[in-house]
Amino acid sequence: MVDWTILSPTFLTAIVEWVVAVVAVYATGFGLPTKTSRRS
Repeated sequence: MVDWTILSPTFLTAIVEWVVAVVAVYATGFGLPTKTSRRS
């Protein structure tokens, strides 16, 4: 059975925010060029 409560808009928004945060950490951690830091 599928628990459809996990597909609520609040849960989906939280997942999107978490993914964005993880991507931002990886981008800064690996020194990839971002809009805020261009030191190359």
